[in-house]
Amino acid sequence: MARCRATWLALAVSMVLMGQGALGSALGVNEWCSTYNNTFAACNPPTDCQTADTYWSVPTGWCKIPGDPSVDPFVSFDSYGACGVKTMGLQDVNGKTYGTLYIYRTFENRLIATALINGTSEGQWYYEYPSAEGYTVPSAILTMNQISSSGQLPPDTPQYADPVFSSGKYTCVTWDIDLGRVCDPDTSFYSANPAAVDNAGCQCREGFSQCPTLNLTASTTLVMSVRLNISRYSLVGGESGCGTRSESRLVGSKFQAVQIPILAYNFYGVVQASCPDVKPDPKAPRPP
Repeated sequence: MARCRATWLALAVSMVLMGQGALGSALGVNEWCSTYNNTFAACNPPTDCQTADTYWSVPTGWCKIPGDPSVDPFVSFDSYGACGVKTMGLQDVNGKTYGTLYIYRTFENRLIATALINGTSEGQWYYEYPSAEGYTVPSAILTMNQISSSGQLPPDTPQYADPVFSSGKYTCVTWDIDLGRVCDPDTSFYSANPAAVDNAGCQCREGFSQCPTLNLTASTTLVMSVRLNISRYSLVGGESGCGTRSESRLVGSKFQAVQIPILAYNFYGVVQASCPDVKPDPKAPRPP
């Protein structure tokens, strides 16, 4: 998958400008520790290991955390702007939890998925871009489509890969996708190839001369999978305070009460994606 840094940055800026509801300003590891848990290994003392998202703190584009900004300073997307928020564990195949995944749709017909990696008492897990195998092997993949009448899953190939803007370590990553122009997983994938810019960044797969996008704005349910490869660093010794990398894990969306057994394959599940015609009254109870 070709990578063009200048075009990727241009697409990233465009994606940020189209996203709505972003709040807040960058905080940092000190605030992250004091807000959530000072016993994390990254907090005793606050680590020198830097992340591109500044530990959940970059609010626009890179890390969109939904909720009530008056309660949590790390919330960067007011949930009043979302049509309900689905929250689940970011887990490995054995059910161990490494973080949280938020999936929500906005009233501007954007599908947002934000993966947060928790702190731990032994070292710290990070998502890294590029992966250890280089730019051609994604470290993070999001796949989604409508549920076909045959119950067939979207093809298990990178549809929306690494959603980040620059190389580095991350504790938070966000996909922000226009539901009116979704890459068809059967025929295309999201790319920074300049030739794909006019097609919403969707580059045709080999064997396809055309690959029109899908309009999923009318979809009430979507079948989705979110997966990340994360690595644990010791935070002791090594360069830049990150220490040495000891192990890696594949983690992903852990959907509860999956009714279709095949959806458990590779972290697939069903998301309710309907949206009411109007935003809720700000004086009404906050959406869940």
